[in-house]
Amino acid sequence: MTDQVEAGRPFESRAAIAFGLGAAVTSVALLTLLSGLWNPDSSRALAISTTAWALLAIVVDAVLAVGLELRRPWAVAAAGPALVVALVVGLVGAIAKLAQGSLPIPIDLIILVWALTGPRAVTPVPPLRKGAVALVAASLLWAVVGASLAPVFGPGGALDAPARDLDSSISADCGPAQGGTPATIDVAYRWSWRRSPFLSSGADIVVIKWFGGGGSESQPYILEGTPETAAGIAPGGMSGDGQAGAQAFSSGQAWPWAIDPTIQGYRPGEIHVTLGRSSLHSTPGVQLEILAKYFHAGAWASELVQASCAW
Repeated sequence: MTDQVEAGRPFESRAAIAFGLGAAVTSVALLTLLSGLWNPDSSRALAISTTAWALLAIVVDAVLAVGLELRRPWAVAAAGPALVVALVVGLVGAIAKLAQGSLPIPIDLIILVWALTGPRAVTPVPPLRKGAVALVAASLLWAVVGASLAPVFGPGGALDAPARDLDSSISADCGPAQGGTPATIDVAYRWSWRRSPFLSSGADIVVIKWFGGGGSESQPYILEGTPETAAGIAPGGMSGDGQAGAQAFSSGQAWPWAIDPTIQGYRPGEIHVTLGRSSLHSTPGVQLEILAKYFHAGAWASELVQASCAW
């Protein structure tokens, strides 16, 4: 062993520490995030892919850490390329955080650079053979999957249903135009999907709102009832990442429905609401506008659908 190696930890020991810390940190992070990842309101596709990605990282890091401690040739050969892959991924992540306005603390990058700059105790470096190639390939797979988690598996990603795949409509039983305002109005909102992704992408929300038309600030109708809906469609609730957009749309007279993705999924759905005549409305020239939107997993909102009544 050279004097340089004797003066400090060699590359193999440093790399073993780096991979061991990586496996430990990823294990703790996965255990911490499991409850949130597998929440009914979360994306199933994203939960499965993130869990698989984390488990792959834990296995690769643990195998490399143990192999390096034992000075196995396949581990020594794969350690350098695997550290470089991890360093590139870390640098890209740090740059992305800086672009978003946050200041990352690059502890992982410091450890990786420290490991890579250690003097080699095993020389010459063993060639990349089957075991080493498999570990390097697993590291590259980890990097690719990590980069594609949100763009591919997340809500609004490549495997999710886009807004154009939703067909929705709204109708209102306004009664005869010359018969005066009816005591109640039945409103129906219906939707269906042109294609059904294999896994759900998170909780959805439907919001129906209504107001007096023709520039009137009065409310000719108020909520009277929400007839029973199918399982997985709950009136009066909001959940998931689409709440902010749904709440903004819900100003005034409105009512939301929470769509449970684990029950309703991408099956066609139907919602009914009964509006009751308000004592505050004026009898002649009454108008009513009814609007509805579908909010999908915080990724997008459907185009507005509208029904109108006039008496």
